[in-house]
Amino acid sequence: MKVDEVENLLRHYRHDWMNQLQLVYGYATMDKMELVKEKLQHIIAVSREESKLMSLKAPRFSLWVVQFREHYNQFHMTYHVDSSLDLSAFDQSLVHSLNQLMSHLKQHVNELNLYEIEMSVTKGETPIITLGVSGDLNAVESLKSEIQPIQFVKDIEITDRQMLISLLLK
Repeated sequence: MKVDEVENLLRHYRHDWMNQLQLVYGYATMDKMELVKEKLQHIIAVSREESKLMSLKAPRFSLWVVQFREHYNQFHMTYHVDSSLDLSAFDQSLVHSLNQLMSHLKQHVNELNLYEIEMSVTKGETPIITLGVSGDLNAVESLKSEIQPIQFVKDIEITDRQMLISLLLK
């Protein structure tokens, strides 16, 4: 990663952090302590997930997730990570597969819409990554046939409004 990319990543990260703090401060100045508590609980939960993400021993994958919004601004991703997973053997190939998947997905969305992606990284016999995509999708059968051959893709369930993709890491 180049110095200017690191600087840009840190700038975005700081900006997001300041937004969160400003919300907490705003709620506190309005004496809305219940909202302060809720926001702080949310910040703590997100920070815990981020900590688990960084513990996957997959720095390229972790960076891909952290930079996701910067590269795919039409998509909002939340994630959940099971503890004690080691994805080091899949790090580079997983990122390659996710980039391919997102490249195909971007061709099947409406430019003016925002999309939600919920990702979970879970432990089974082998690690499984599940991506749930919500929003209007175009030419879903074509999208399915484009995504199916991508490395690690095991299952795809798709409708005009939702897609569920399972990646089996083995």
